[in-house]
Amino acid sequence: MKLVSNFIFIFLLGLPLLAQANVTELFQEVQRIQKGPFGLNYLQGTRSRTTVRSGASPSGSFLFQAAYRNDSAQSLVSEFGVYTGNLFTTNYYELMGEFVYNNPQGSFSLDHQTLVASGQAAIEKANQMILHWVLEKYYVGHFPDSGITRGFNTRGIAGSEFEQEYATYFFNFYLSLIKNSYQYLPAYLLAKQSPIVNSSSLAESRQLIKDSYDFFAQSWGPSDSRVRGLYRLRNAIHNNLSENVLKMIEDYLSANSWYGRDGHTYLQRIHRMLTEYFNASPEDLVTIANNAGLVNLKVAAEHLITAGVNAESLFLLSEALVEAKQELTTNSIPWDKKAKALSGIASTCDYLNKETIKLGAIDSKTKGLTLLNMIFVEGLLIKDNWIYFYEEMNRTENESASSLMFDILDIASMTLDEVFGSNLTTWITASGESSMEQFRDDTLKSSSLNSVSVMLNQ
Repeated sequence: MKLVSNFIFIFLLGLPLLAQANVTELFQEVQRIQKGPFGLNYLQGTRSRTTVRSGASPSGSFLFQAAYRNDSAQSLVSEFGVYTGNLFTTNYYELMGEFVYNNPQGSFSLDHQTLVASGQAAIEKANQMILHWVLEKYYVGHFPDSGITRGFNTRGIAGSEFEQEYATYFFNFYLSLIKNSYQYLPAYLLAKQSPIVNSSSLAESRQLIKDSYDFFAQSWGPSDSRVRGLYRLRNAIHNNLSENVLKMIEDYLSANSWYGRDGHTYLQRIHRMLTEYFNASPEDLVTIANNAGLVNLKVAAEHLITAGVNAESLFLLSEALVEAKQELTTNSIPWDKKAKALSGIASTCDYLNKETIKLGAIDSKTKGLTLLNMIFVEGLLIKDNWIYFYEEMNRTENESASSLMFDILDIASMTLDEVFGSNLTTWITASGESSMEQFRDDTLKSSSLNSVSVMLNQ
């Protein structure tokens, strides 16, 4: 079988010089606005919308409260296809307006099934939204002093209860129309940071320890003993995450009483989030799979309880995850249940990641196949590549399983480059922040590829 890569990474090409200057100027204009990419907050009804400041109620049935993109942010979209100010409420409503009512700025009733039936034109635009959405979330998390971040920190930019509701609408629609892994990957990444999945704790922990280390290293210098301790914590959380890191944090706080005494709280927050992450159990997976309606995933989770957590039972769980993903991206799961199914898949994959890494070196095909399945479920391998490597792994000897993982790592990272390459280039150009390029490595480290890397070094 021919290996598929289709690697088209155009980072060095970028935009034409005039376009580079224009997108940068417009991006900086958005940054200078008090609310970043957002305009006034509106109350959206089915027949009209009114500003929150007006005190008037919209006509028709009330739908949500949120701030739409301002004129500068709209220009970024129309002129360069760069989406900022991404919210589930306004993005979904815009898509419905354009592809159901032919009026993206209008007021209308929700018609979910007609949007799902709208076809590829809608999914192509939604895919562009999601690609920039994921990049914007990364930007907001890494540039806290930017105007765009300031906009998202504005009180009441969108009602959380409406974001929860419309996130479900959005993923139900999107997952009903996607055709390939290149469209699935950004949806998976966005879902893990969305209201449908409470699995952002690992990424947030990594960001908090990075920010904490950078702050103290700048204040006291990297050679200070207190900073060196934070450096060890940062590396443990980023590169070789295990439950041992909880004891490392406890030991650091015990030996450095100044940390809590001076009002610092990041390490305590990280400890709480990682404790919750590591405490997930097979019983939790049964509940998650049951709520998501994923019958075979529930059976595999129940098998973990009876057989215990070992290489074979984790492999069977990974097989059930692959089946669940296949059901998700076909018509096997009803369109209005797809968001819940994706939530269950993502939460289960998080559990599988943390348990698989405990198995030690990749010394068997069973471990190799489990990791391969995880990478596919996360969207970092397209289906043809997953099939190819699955057959190769089955043909290889146990002691050679780890060698094949190096090729899998390469192809998986190429998939990320192909999906985000040109859009990442645009964000780097527009923002002037070359460190946005770190999105690539940080995303890979937050995936099952990190488990592969750790296990290859054992």
